[in-house]
Amino acid sequence: MWQPTTLGPGDPAWDGKLPKDAVYMVWLNEESAAAYANSGSDVIVTTPYYVAGMGSSGWLDVYNADLLPSGLKPGAEKHIFSLIYISIIQ
Repeated sequence: MWQPTTLGPGDPAWDGKLPKDAVYMVWLNEESAAAYANSGSDVIVTTPYYVAGMGSSGWLDVYNADLLPSGLKPGAEKHIFSLIYISIIQ
């Protein structure tokens, strides 16, 4: 699902309307990404790439983007797909 609202889990627009295994793609709101991951939902986090790409340093900022949203509970990082992908290609 593309960019959920900023509320994260508990949002009446999405709760109960998507399959349990829905994957959320978040590109604007790091807090929403952390909230979904903390609740056990899988998340593709592109916020760091989006923000870095808006800067003036070009590709280097995108390459060095911090992919882990702040506010994650222990173990929730396994729901952040961008980290899983980076681990596989390294």
